Amino acid sequence: MIQTTSPARAWRMRAVPRKPMRMASTLAVFACALAGWGAAGPAFAHGFAGKRFFPATLATDDPFVADELSLPTVSRTKTAASGGEPATVTTTTSLDFTKRITPDFGLGFGASYLRLSPDGGDTVKGTDNLSASLKYQFHKSDEHESIASVGVDWDIGNTGAKRVGAESFNTVTPTVFYGKGFGDLSDGMKYLRPFAITGTAGIAMPTRSSTTRVDEAGIETTERHPNVLRLGFSLQYSLTYLQSFVKDVGLSKPFNRMIPIVEFSLAKPLDRGGGPTTGTVNPGILWVGRSMQLGIEATIPVNDRTGSATGVLAQIHFFLDDLFALLCAPAAFAHAFLERAAPAVGSVVHAPPVELRLWFTEELEPAFSTVRVLDAHGKQVDKQDPSVDPDDHRLLRVSLPALAPGTYHVAWRVRSHTHVTTGDFTFEVAP
Repeated sequence: MIQTTSPARAWRMRAVPRKPMRMASTLAVFACALAGWGAAGPAFAHGFAGKRFFPATLATDDPFVADELSLPTVSRTKTAASGGEPATVTTTTSLDFTKRITPDFGLGFGASYLRLSPDGGDTVKGTDNLSASLKYQFHKSDEHESIASVGVDWDIGNTGAKRVGAESFNTVTPTVFYGKGFGDLSDGMKYLRPFAITGTAGIAMPTRSSTTRVDEAGIETTERHPNVLRLGFSLQYSLTYLQSFVKDVGLSKPFNRMIPIVEFSLAKPLDRGGGPTTGTVNPGILWVGRSMQLGIEATIPVNDRTGSATGVLAQIHFFLDDLFALLCAPAAFAHAFLERAAPAVGSVVHAPPVELRLWFTEELEPAFSTVRVLDAHGKQVDKQDPSVDPDDHRLLRVSLPALAPGTYHVAWRVRSHTHVTTGDFTFEVAP
């Protein structure tokens, strides 16, 4: 008898897609040691392209190389019955670690624990195969808010429990990753600028084309293992970007750090008997803090072969360099985001301001933090005396002359210890 891997089983074994290069630890000393490795030089911002911050996505891998810890990523899904296999509720808990070797190249590892509860059957528990991977970021454009990387994920055969379906063979998945922010759209489309997309495309190639088994009755069964096209895509809208670079609409904490997101994760067998496309659509919300990110998504099956019910995917994610800053050296490493401005981002003022003030989320280094105010012709009109307030190191200010009515462009570049962030926005002086 010859059969292909059932779509339900294939999707169940990857219910939480492996995000290369992560394995968590809750020990502060361990986190400090990992973050400190290679941190003597400048720190390299994770997930930034210009003023665009790309968050870590839950169902698809990120387009950048970073130092990160994921404390458990947990998913719960229910696959439909397929062939001789019953419908099964799968709970997956994943622990991950990523580490940069250079600013553009990273290595890492991952592990998952599965709990399978088939209808009418006994619950089975065990570890899935371990994974290892590498990624190289070959493109970044600050102007166009774009990032691209290539990488390879190695699912290490025979390192997991066969009772939960861990394969005895390896699977190698070369993948392309990309991310693009919409910050270069025209002023007429400024409220679309907070949008960004990320995506992945790879082919999972098993090192064995088929596996033959003989049951107790002497019946031989051959299971075929196809190459599988794996596609991921996310559409996200950053409320932080809206507040900091488009218009201050008055969002307060925690809403000003949220990113609504929709992810798509799809798999299509290409050969050896193939099978239907399976996957999920995942609407959700991310919250990004100083050193961590929280995320939760619904996982909606795209068809009956994927699953029979909506599941859930949740993650607690740590930025390793910023986690190190909090645990081991509180004065180091954190990114400074624009928190508010006076005049406010995108505002119209009726009296010319005598000063521009910018408040950031972190303390600034005065020697490396500056701001300029330009008129509609690109001419610098401020008094060229930017300074960090001596009593509040999160406040950057610059003096202004009597501004004529018109639109003014603010461009800032600040450094919070080793991390540089940049941004810009406009305000208008009414007649």
